[in-house]
Amino acid sequence: MAKQQTDIQNAALIRDALQSVAESKSFHNVERLKQILRYVVERHLAGEGPNIRAKSIAMDVYSYLPDEVPDHENAIRVDIGRLRRRLAAYYSDEGKNDQVVISLPKGSYAPEFLFLQLPAVETSAINLADKRGSPSLQNFAATKRRFTSSARTSLLLVCGFLLAVTAGAIIAVKVSSLHEIQDAGPTESALRAAIFEASPARLEAMNLASAGRKLIFPAADPKRLQAALYVFEVSRETDKTFFGGYAGAAQVLALSALVSPIEQRSREALIASKSMVEASEDLAPDAAWTHSARASYEWAVGNFDNALTKSSTARLLDPQDAHLLEFDALISLFAGRFDRVVESVEAHLEQVELPKNSVFNNALGSAYFHSGNSEKCISVFEDAIAAGAPMGPITVAYLAAAHQQLGNQEQASKRVRQIIETWPKYRLDLLFEKLFQNPADSDFLIDNLRDAGWRPNGKPS
Repeated sequence: MAKQQTDIQNAALIRDALQSVAESKSFHNVERLKQILRYVVERHLAGEGPNIRAKSIAMDVYSYLPDEVPDHENAIRVDIGRLRRRLAAYYSDEGKNDQVVISLPKGSYAPEFLFLQLPAVETSAINLADKRGSPSLQNFAATKRRFTSSARTSLLLVCGFLLAVTAGAIIAVKVSSLHEIQDAGPTESALRAAIFEASPARLEAMNLASAGRKLIFPAADPKRLQAALYVFEVSRETDKTFFGGYAGAAQVLALSALVSPIEQRSREALIASKSMVEASEDLAPDAAWTHSARASYEWAVGNFDNALTKSSTARLLDPQDAHLLEFDALISLFAGRFDRVVESVEAHLEQVELPKNSVFNNALGSAYFHSGNSEKCISVFEDAIAAGAPMGPITVAYLAAAHQQLGNQEQASKRVRQIIETWPKYRLDLLFEKLFQNPADSDFLIDNLRDAGWRPNGKPS
C-alpha cells in the first residue's frame, strides 16, 4: 500500500515537472520536442519505458507508417539530441530550483528522474513505473541520505554541468562561442580535457570548426570559401550535435551568396545558409556564434537592420571572439556605419594582438576611404598587406580608388593593372552593388576605379 501511495505521489511530481518544462521559455516554439518529451514520460509512467524506441517515437509521435520509419530514424535521433540539450539548458537556468529533474540519458529513449526534494513516503528507486524492477538510478536511497538540504545547490550545479557536457551544450561553463582552441589558456585547456573525456568526437568537431574559421578570408576567393565550407561539413559529420559546424557553414554560404556573380548559385547559397542558421539556432540558440551566423545571413539577404542587431548581440555575448568581431566590422562597413567600424576596430587593436590573417585592418582601411581619409586608407591597407592580412581584388580596388582620390594617377593606374592582370573578369561593380546597403557608397568606389582606368570587361581604358 505504501509503495502504491509513493508511486502516485511520484507520478504527480513528475507530471508537474513535465508541465513546468513544457511551459518554460527554453521550450517555447518547439512543439515537436515537447510532444516527444510528453510521450516518453507518459509511456515511462505507464510501465513501458524499456519499450521506447526510435521506431515507436516515429510511429506514435511523428505518425509515420512502419515502412517509412527507416528513412526517418536519423532525424528522430537528432531531435532526441536537441531535446537533451533543451533540458540541460532549462535545468541550468529556469529550472534550477525544480524539485524533479527530467533527463534522457545517452543511448536510451527512456527518461530518468532525479528527486531533489523527496515526498514523505520513502522510496528506494526513482524509476517507479518500471515493472521489471530495474531502477534508473541505482542505490538512490543511499545517495539521498548523503545529500542534505544544504548541498542541494551544489547538486544542481553538478547535475547541470554533467547534463550540459553529455548533451554537448557545455552550458554550465558557458562555452557558447568558439575562441581559438589551439591558442587557449589554462581554463580552456582544462575544459578541452573535460570535453575529450566526455566525447572525443565533440572536441574534434570543435577543432575542425576552429580551423574552418581561418579559411574564410579573403572571402572574394570562391575556392577558399569552398575549402572552408568543406571543413565545416566534416565538423558536422564528426559531431552532428555541435552547433559550430552549422554556424560556420551559414556564414560561408552567406558570403558565397554575396560574392557569386551567378544569380542561381547565389539563391541556392542563401537557402542553404538559412537552413544552417536555423540548425545552429536549434542546437545553441544563446551562443554568440549563432547570433553572428544569423547576422551574416540577414546581411546577405539585405536586412541590414536585423544584421546589425544580431551582430551587436553576438559582440555583447562574447566581446573577445575576434571571428565574430570580424563579421561585425564587415557588416557595419557595408551598412554604411563607417564610424562604428573605426571605433570598434581601433578599440580592439589596442586591446589584443590580432592574428595576421584577420580582416580588421581591411575593414578599417575601407571605412577610412568612405569617411574621406584616403591617406589613412592607403596606410592601413599597406600595413595590413605587409603583416600578412587577407588580400584580394577588394583590397587592391580600395588602394586604386584611394590613390585616385588623392590624385596619385600613376599609383592608381598601377593598382588597376594589377586587378586586370590577376582577376581579369572579376565584376567588382556587381560585387559592390550587392555588398553595400547604400548605392551611393558603392558608386563612390566604382566611380574612382573607373576614373583610374578600370573597366568591367577586364581591359583598361
